[in-house]
Amino acid sequence: MANATIASQELEFALRPIKNRLQARFFQIKSSHLTEAIASGLGFKTNASMRAELIDSSHWRLDYLNIDAARFRERLVNLGYAMGPDLQLGPLPAPPAPPLYYQQWLEQLRALEVGVRKPDYDAIRRLRRRCAEDFAQTFGVGAIENREDKSVIRRWSIGVDHSVCLPGWGGMANSKRGGFIDFPGSDHTWNFCQKLPLSTGKYVTYQSAMVSLPYKDGMSVKEGLAKAAPMAGQLGWTMTFLDEWSWYVPGATHLVLYRPITPHSIVSKQWERSFKCWLLENRSLLRRSAGGTRRKVIDDILDCQHLPLDLIGYEDCRTRYLKEFARHMYDGCDMASVFKRLMEKWAAADASASLSK
Repeated sequence: MANATIASQELEFALRPIKNRLQARFFQIKSSHLTEAIASGLGFKTNASMRAELIDSSHWRLDYLNIDAARFRERLVNLGYAMGPDLQLGPLPAPPAPPLYYQQWLEQLRALEVGVRKPDYDAIRRLRRRCAEDFAQTFGVGAIENREDKSVIRRWSIGVDHSVCLPGWGGMANSKRGGFIDFPGSDHTWNFCQKLPLSTGKYVTYQSAMVSLPYKDGMSVKEGLAKAAPMAGQLGWTMTFLDEWSWYVPGATHLVLYRPITPHSIVSKQWERSFKCWLLENRSLLRRSAGGTRRKVIDDILDCQHLPLDLIGYEDCRTRYLKEFARHMYDGCDMASVFKRLMEKWAAADASASLSK
């Protein structure tokens, strides 16, 4: 009986932050239904069967909860919810249609691309960029990535949206070098970014959207896109088809928009007092006379696009980040100790700054 009670308490402790986060994302879903979907995503038929199997607390490593997005969605669909493959709850509002001038640009592209022996590739590139810029403004996805912008000192590619992601994202991030996220079925991609300011007047950018323009009849495109949808949902991103806007061989390609759920206005607020911003601002000072381990930890943190901006402390970091993406540090090691000390320095600096205001 004591073991069963302990197991139940451990389960509640492990599930509560997950359920709280998912309730904020899926606020339209009944609490009991969300609990059932979480159990299904963890590989159980029902919430009751999950709890029954957890009588022996050693049977299940509660520290490592990985929810299968497809199973999570399937359970909610069976409970009567209209949920897309990327976990967006429907019905969704109709997206804006391309205005007349945009449709005329697409017609110009067709004329330049189809049946022409010697296409004017410079004209095609200019017109595609004009379409991409207009699309970005219409859908508010940020600016087209500009690698020549000297005001940007660091760029982060697609990262997890920690406010709304499902546990288990670490497996995706760890499958590619540098934590790179590659949505299956993607081709002819365009990256869009948002800037975050530094006190020096310089900026960092994070990827705020990706547009993929694969051929509709391309090899394995259909299968790839089917895999990409639950992957996007798990990461806290959405996946939306907007084929009428496609500027790459219009009519023959999809336009698939991937973007995080959390808007840039909130990300900007999180950035202002984030551990990551503080570490970047103080990097030179912290690396001065530092040993190899501290230097490596600092560089690893700043290179990673997946570190949450809204961390509140080291335990929060262990729970939401290290256990998923850096498990060798999760249970404690020299690097973990350095990571913890850096976060303690940040917390002290943040508290001091708050008192001085």
